Amino acid sequence: MAQEAKPLQLPQYESIATSVKVRQALEGNTGLKTLLRKIDSMDGVEREMELERVLGVTGDKAGGLLSDSEAADVESLRLLAEAIEEAVRGKKDDYVGLDWTAGHD
Repeated sequence: MAQEAKPLQLPQYESIATSVKVRQALEGNTGLKTLLRKIDSMDGVEREMELERVLGVTGDKAGGLLSDSEAADVESLRLLAEAIEEAVRGKKDDYVGLDWTAGHD
Protein backbone atom coordinates (compact mmCIF):
# COMPACT_ATOMS: atom_id res chain seq x y z
CA MET A 1 0.00 0.00 0.00
CA ALA A 2 1.40 3.38 -1.01
CA GLN A 3 2.02 6.01 1.62
CA GLU A 4 0.02 9.22 1.36
CA ALA A 5 2.08 12.31 0.62
CA LYS A 6 2.29 14.74 3.51
CA PRO A 7 3.14 18.43 3.33
CA LEU A 8 6.71 19.25 4.26
CA GLN A 9 7.37 21.04 7.53
CA LEU A 10 9.85 23.90 8.02
CA PRO A 11 12.66 21.64 9.37
CA GLN A 12 12.38 19.48 6.23
CA TYR A 13 12.65 22.53 3.96
CA GLU A 14 15.67 23.62 5.96
CA SER A 15 17.25 20.17 5.54
CA ILE A 16 16.77 20.37 1.77
CA ALA A 17 18.14 23.93 1.62
CA THR A 18 21.27 23.01 3.59
CA SER A 19 21.90 19.58 2.06
CA VAL A 20 25.33 19.18 0.49
CA LYS A 21 24.03 16.34 -1.71
CA VAL A 22 21.17 18.48 -3.05
CA ARG A 23 23.62 21.28 -3.86
CA GLN A 24 25.98 18.83 -5.57
CA ALA A 25 23.12 17.42 -7.66
CA LEU A 26 22.23 20.91 -8.89
CA GLU A 27 25.73 22.33 -9.21
CA GLY A 28 26.87 22.94 -12.75
CA ASN A 29 24.06 20.94 -14.30
CA THR A 30 22.36 23.48 -16.55
CA GLY A 31 20.38 20.76 -18.32
CA LEU A 32 18.80 19.68 -15.04
CA LYS A 33 17.99 23.27 -14.10
CA THR A 34 16.28 23.77 -17.48
CA LEU A 35 14.37 20.51 -17.08
CA LEU A 36 13.18 21.49 -13.59
CA ARG A 37 12.03 24.91 -14.81
CA LYS A 38 10.07 23.35 -17.67
CA ILE A 39 8.40 20.79 -15.39
CA ASP A 40 7.68 23.51 -12.81
CA SER A 41 5.86 25.56 -15.45
CA MET A 42 3.32 22.75 -15.98
CA ASP A 43 -0.02 22.48 -14.20
CA GLY A 44 -0.56 19.99 -11.35
CA VAL A 45 -1.69 16.77 -13.07
CA GLU A 46 0.36 17.49 -16.18
CA ARG A 47 3.45 18.08 -14.00
CA GLU A 48 2.93 14.87 -12.06
CA MET A 49 2.42 12.81 -15.22
CA GLU A 50 5.53 14.30 -16.85
CA LEU A 51 7.66 13.65 -13.76
CA GLU A 52 6.47 10.04 -13.70
CA ARG A 53 7.18 9.66 -17.41
CA VAL A 54 10.64 11.24 -17.27
CA LEU A 55 11.64 9.21 -14.22
CA GLY A 56 10.36 6.01 -15.84
CA VAL A 57 7.74 5.34 -13.16
CA THR A 58 5.02 4.71 -15.75
CA GLY A 59 7.24 2.78 -18.15
CA ASP A 60 6.01 5.10 -20.94
CA LYS A 61 8.99 6.86 -22.49
CA ALA A 62 7.08 8.31 -25.46
CA GLY A 63 4.56 11.05 -25.82
CA GLY A 64 5.82 13.47 -23.21
CA LEU A 65 6.28 17.18 -23.49
CA LEU A 66 10.05 17.09 -22.98
CA SER A 67 12.62 16.73 -25.73
CA ASP A 68 15.00 13.77 -25.88
CA SER A 69 17.88 16.00 -24.77
CA GLU A 70 15.93 17.05 -21.67
CA ALA A 71 14.93 13.47 -20.98
CA ALA A 72 18.65 12.64 -21.05
CA ASP A 73 18.92 14.41 -17.69
CA VAL A 74 16.90 11.65 -16.01
CA GLU A 75 19.87 10.29 -14.09
CA SER A 76 20.60 13.75 -12.71
CA LEU A 77 16.94 14.16 -11.77
CA ARG A 78 16.99 10.80 -9.98
CA LEU A 79 20.12 11.77 -8.04
CA LEU A 80 18.41 15.01 -7.03
CA ALA A 81 15.25 13.13 -5.95
CA GLU A 82 17.35 10.75 -3.85
CA ALA A 83 19.25 13.65 -2.26
CA ILE A 84 15.99 15.40 -1.39
CA GLU A 85 14.52 12.19 0.01
CA GLU A 86 17.58 11.69 2.21
CA ALA A 87 17.43 15.31 3.40
CA VAL A 88 13.72 14.99 4.26
CA ARG A 89 13.68 11.50 5.76
CA GLY A 90 17.23 11.19 7.02
CA LYS A 91 19.01 7.86 7.11
CA LYS A 92 16.55 5.27 8.39
CA ASP A 93 17.30 1.56 8.43
CA ASP A 94 13.63 0.59 8.30
CA TYR A 95 12.74 2.67 5.22
CA VAL A 96 13.31 1.34 1.71
CA GLY A 97 13.27 4.71 -0.06
CA LEU A 98 13.12 5.31 -3.79
CA ASP A 99 13.47 2.17 -5.88
CA TRP A 100 13.91 2.90 -9.57
CA THR A 101 13.85 -0.78 -10.54
CA ALA A 102 10.62 -1.84 -8.81
CA GLY A 103 8.12 -3.18 -11.32
CA HIS A 104 10.55 -2.99 -14.24
CA ASP A 105 12.58 -5.68 -15.95
